[in-house]
Amino acid sequence: MSVGIVSSVLFSLLVLFMRRRRDDDAVGDLPPISVLKPFDGVDPGLEGNFWSYLSAPYPAKREVLFCTARDNDEGIAVVERLLARLEQEPQPGVTARLLLPEPDEEPWVTRKVWHMARGFAAARHDVIVNGDSGTRLEAETLVALVRTLLADPQRGGAWASYTVEGGDSLGVRLTRAAWTATTNSFFVIDALHRVIGKPPLLAGGLFAARRAAVEQLDGFAALDGLLTEDLDVGRRMHAVGWAVEVSPVPVVRYLPELSWSGFVARQQRWNVILWRFREPLRWPYPLTMCGLAIAPVTAVFASLAFPERTGEYVTALGALYVARALYALVLTGLAGRRLRLDVLALLPILDAVFLVTWLRGPFIRHIAWRDTRLRVGRAGRVTRIEERSAA
Repeated sequence: MSVGIVSSVLFSLLVLFMRRRRDDDAVGDLPPISVLKPFDGVDPGLEGNFWSYLSAPYPAKREVLFCTARDNDEGIAVVERLLARLEQEPQPGVTARLLLPEPDEEPWVTRKVWHMARGFAAARHDVIVNGDSGTRLEAETLVALVRTLLADPQRGGAWASYTVEGGDSLGVRLTRAAWTATTNSFFVIDALHRVIGKPPLLAGGLFAARRAAVEQLDGFAALDGLLTEDLDVGRRMHAVGWAVEVSPVPVVRYLPELSWSGFVARQQRWNVILWRFREPLRWPYPLTMCGLAIAPVTAVFASLAFPERTGEYVTALGALYVARALYALVLTGLAGRRLRLDVLALLPILDAVFLVTWLRGPFIRHIAWRDTRLRVGRAGRVTRIEERSAA
């Protein structure tokens, strides 16, 4: 309980201090950009997500490159509808294209990276923006992202943390609380990396990069075969001398619906990433994020052992809950959202899921991604199970 209280206070102060730094005021006119939209299948709300990348305010030319596979008939149909809509409702300075691979081209192990690489090869501009198919732009998102990138000539990448919007199913509400009101917030993870001197974080839901920096990643080809490519983008840029910074404006992860099992699977994948990439957060994680699941149990045992101190333990348990609620309030405010009352009720459930998935994380060897099963190896490398079996 003591560690949970202290860590909540310290992390709150840390992210508030880090978020005070704003250096994009000196950026002048914004340049034209190429926006890559790699995708497989059709996410819920995909058409609305994609349209936001065509219609979000941006004061310069923008090309949007939709990159998918030839067998994604439903996804191709969505893009074709959007291209027709763009002709009927032109957006100032916006053009868009659908990019498909050659008919006999073999997909890469990491299909998203495959699409990103093809999009980069076709991009015309020197500022590259990459956005996941499940993300949605708001009015200030794109401008803030590019301004953050250009505020420093040594900055190779800038990225946006997540906030969550959409439906009100239990899975959606848990994801919203986890990503915006707990240490799962990328604002916290980024701040932790900086204070302990680790390579910078880069979350791939939405990021911008200079062409020169992407070229040093071999046009994204160096990222193929990784469990999650975005963490390695930040590491590789840092290794060759580029700085990476987080934008003050988050991007919306749009989830119109998500089941309980879907949320647990998403959290389990994140914990596999923590362990495989040796993320420094993996060690303090149980004490800073699982306390509301652990502390009620330990408080009961402590009270049974020392009944004369029961009042002290109950008070400490209440203080832990208050500290975590205030921590959630700070993080939700940084994400530009108001704290929903249901978050306070969900925090103990989140902590229980965090604890179970953290304990299982180091032992998981296989994951499912879209329609592909992958074997997870060292340093986050993955291989298709079918390929390994055939070998």
